[in-house]
Amino acid sequence: MNAYAKFLGAKKEKDRHMVFRILDYLSYVLFALFLLVMITDIALLPDVFLVPAFFFIVTLYIGGKAVEGLVDGVYRVMFIYGPPALLSFVTGIVLLFML
Repeated sequence: MNAYAKFLGAKKEKDRHMVFRILDYLSYVLFALFLLVMITDIALLPDVFLVPAFFFIVTLYIGGKAVEGLVDGVYRVMFIYGPPALLSFVTGIVLLFML
């Protein structure tokens, strides 16, 4: 067992809830697509939406960890990941409204 899995409260990756594993993999795919959009000239997103999109992807990943800590009863994980997720979400909303 690695230290990070022990910190999250799961003994093995298969012991985690399926929803949170899917959420992790979804955020990995979205981040890869985000990098693809940034380095190519594909116009999936206008350039002004790239920074808020980054903050929402970070919110999805970190917020998933915070909610997983809440569901599993590992409150230290919730208190460590919750405030950065909330800050990232608020920053993304503020940046969207500044456009």
